[in-house]
Amino acid sequence: TKLMEPFITTAFKGLQHDDIRAVQRHYGDRYELIGADNDLSDRATNLGTPAYLTPVTLSGISIDDNDDIDWFSISTTSPTIIDITVTPAGNSYQDWDQNMFTGACATSGPTVNSQAIHNLSIDIIDADGSTVLATANTNPAGSAEILTDVSLGAAGTKYIRVRGDSTDYIQLYDLQFTLEAVGHDLTNETQPFPVAASASTITYTIRIENNSPINTTGVSIPSTVPA
Repeated sequence: TKLMEPFITTAFKGLQHDDIRAVQRHYGDRYELIGADNDLSDRATNLGTPAYLTPVTLSGISIDDNDDIDWFSISTTSPTIIDITVTPAGNSYQDWDQNMFTGACATSGPTVNSQAIHNLSIDIIDADGSTVLATANTNPAGSAEILTDVSLGAAGTKYIRVRGDSTDYIQLYDLQFTLEAVGHDLTNETQPFPVAASASTITYTIRIENNSPINTTGVSIPSTVPA
């Protein structure tokens, strides 16, 4: 039977969209544990060490009011880039009053667009829990926010933070991300040595270009000057 109905009905099977919204509005999603919600970096939901090039999807989670913030932590084993999308979930439905004794519904009332309650944003944050590496907050409520090819830098713990706006109501959303290990990609372009007379000065150019999204340090460039 459908939950929260005044009489038994076989027209529904399992929780419906409005039931899920109502439950998470009052109790939070499955990651909001009693005494251990994920509203701060030090209480972030630990997603472990995701496999590279394998999409990770968290569905049916929520920002349940104007104070809720969702933090997630991941661990990387090498320099990494991330593609990540937060997508508001919902639809439009009639939110009409229902008689608690007869089950009769009103014939008019408001229509709720549950996909556009909050204007969601997403942040990628470094291991210190405060340095923001990238932010997506450009699209209006009801639209996905996307970050692509964000460098996470060196291996270690990184954070994903999802926030809503000042609306004191619930927004369901889905979160999906993919990690990719990144190696150093350097291009070495050296001009040919010019022909010069004995004991004269010769000049040539070495150009090194970093084609990867991560910083590269300690680069050495061996070069032999012809005799």
